[in-house]
Amino acid sequence: MSFKFSVLDIETTGLFPAKHDKIIEIAIINLDSKGNVLSEFETLINPDRDLGPTNIHGISGRMVRNAPRFEDIIGDIFDNLAGNILVGHNISFDMRFIKYESEKMGFKIPDAPQICTMRLSKIVDPTVPSLQLGSLCNYFGITTEKHHAAYFDCLHTSRLFMKLLQDFGSDNLPNLTCAPVEKDCWPYVPKSNKYYKRENYSLQKEDDFISKIINRLPNLAESGENGFIEYLGLLDEILADRKITYDESESLFELASQYNITKPQAISLHKRYLVNVTRIALMDGIITDFEMKDIMQLAKLLHIARDDLDVIIQEEQKNIVSNGVVKPEIKNDIVGKSVCFTGTLTALYNGNPMAREMAQKMATEHGLIVKKSVTKDLDYLVTADPDSMSGKAKKARQYNTKILVEQAFWNLLGLNSKATSIHNLN
Repeated sequence: MSFKFSVLDIETTGLFPAKHDKIIEIAIINLDSKGNVLSEFETLINPDRDLGPTNIHGISGRMVRNAPRFEDIIGDIFDNLAGNILVGHNISFDMRFIKYESEKMGFKIPDAPQICTMRLSKIVDPTVPSLQLGSLCNYFGITTEKHHAAYFDCLHTSRLFMKLLQDFGSDNLPNLTCAPVEKDCWPYVPKSNKYYKRENYSLQKEDDFISKIINRLPNLAESGENGFIEYLGLLDEILADRKITYDESESLFELASQYNITKPQAISLHKRYLVNVTRIALMDGIITDFEMKDIMQLAKLLHIARDDLDVIIQEEQKNIVSNGVVKPEIKNDIVGKSVCFTGTLTALYNGNPMAREMAQKMATEHGLIVKKSVTKDLDYLVTADPDSMSGKAKKARQYNTKILVEQAFWNLLGLNSKATSIHNLN
């Protein structure tokens, strides 16, 4: 018998669809019985909520802003899965989410045959050392690319499946699963042909407002530092969410014009700001990947070249060797301010993801007042994703409450993202 397979993978906000976790990316690769690719479907999905652990799946609110919602593509999903044997790495997890979302819309998915590559790996070779997808691919000699992206995980699963099927024997497949459910047994919903891939987002060109205001400033150098502190203060306020809007760039330009800040001075101030952020990251002597990503994002926003950034980091590392840790310029006007947290935090505490309770404790110890909800008088909302679509984030934007990206919050406290390298709060 000739079977067709739908290999699928999803990225989600969490583990439990019944607790409001949602699918944020899906990929489906349809194969014939010989492993030839018949068709592919891939898209990000806008969940209209917080994205969960963005540091794991790499998907931000900004990335899914223009993506379709699940209800927009349910017809496309059904069309790709119907009539085929479903394959996935822990396929029950993927289908639990798809079934839950579908049933909320009133569509019941038939009990289609499923093959789990985790289970099949154990059948083919009971001695496999690990059931993780990457480990299994490495064990069976399968080439892999990126991880924790639905398409690439789906691609790796399809390669693993065909290798396992070859070793297991396709003639034995009826012993592993039942025959596919006829396509007519699946709900029919018209296809939308909507999709929005990660590459669609990466091709979008963001407005470079900083370079535009720099080019509008005069080149003639002026003496003195009048307005420097004010400029750095405004820059810090603007970069709290790691974004620069047109209106914010205009505010910087107006302030620079008011104090006669020149183009060379503005460039120098931007580097000075980046030096300060680098010093905070280096307070324990090292820069983690998480901190480096944040520093590189700031450098891009401030139109600072990678070579210049490398020089800044090298100089600060040399300073530590020669003079010890150089204290960063830290604002001390946060005492008495109110703060609320939303979403999953990405910083580490004792080597583990930081619990919100610990972050709240640290905020309190630095003089902040922790709030459980967003109100009109809230000073800061802290989130790992500045484009979070959580209810708190939506309300904060409605109230014009300042949203702090998590790393900016630690910087505000004078800490880096490895809080325990500075002091242990236990």
